[in-house]
This record gives sequence, structure tokens and C-alpha cells, in this order.
Amino acid sequence: MSHINSQPLLLFIQNTWTRQAETYINNTLKSQAEGDYKQVKNLSQQYIELISKYRLLIDEMLRIYTGYFRDIESNLEKLQNISKSISTVAIEPSFQLIDTTHKDLLQVRKTIATTTFA
Repeated sequence: MSHINSQPLLLFIQNTWTRQAETYINNTLKSQAEGDYKQVKNLSQQYIELISKYRLLIDEMLRIYTGYFRDIESNLEKLQNISKSISTVAIEPSFQLIDTTHKDLLQVRKTIATTTFA
């Protein structure tokens, strides 16, 4: 074969290899793109599920918190009962103890004042 006759064969081989390389590259890129797409689609689905759970949680919290303000009289009554309970259990006994202690101290003072040392 002469140099002149080998050019078409060389060109044919070069074109064939170029097409095969391009096909391989395109298939590889396509495979990578499909994998990336599946991953993005999966993450998107997870994100949608999280948003849905978040909305349900917010709706439940809103329902609970608005319940506090829906029945103001009932809540006020509950607070008054709690306040009365605290007063009965903690505050009133403290004042009674202070009163008793004050009376006892006055009695001790009288006793000391009436005591004569010989």
C-alpha cells in the first residue's frame, strides 16, 4: 500500500474510533446523569416528606395553642384555682408561722423583762 492509498483507510479507522469513543463517553455521561437524577429525585422526595411532616407538626401546635385562647374563662378559672392552691399550701402557712413566731418572741421578751436576777 502506498501512502496515497492508505489515507482513506486511516481516515475510516480514525472516524470509527472517534465514534466509538464518543459513544462510550456519551453512555458514561448518560449513566452518570441518570444516577445523579435518581439521587436528586430521591432527595427531593425526602424533602417533600419532611415538609409534609413539618406542616402537620405546625398544624397540631397551632391547634393546641389556639385551644388555650379559645376558652378564656376556663383558662382564667384554672389559673385562679392554681393561684388559690399555691396561696393555701405555701403563702398562708408562711404568714401563720410568722405570726406564731412573733407571738412567741413577744412572750420570750416579756419573760426576760420580768426576770430578776438575784
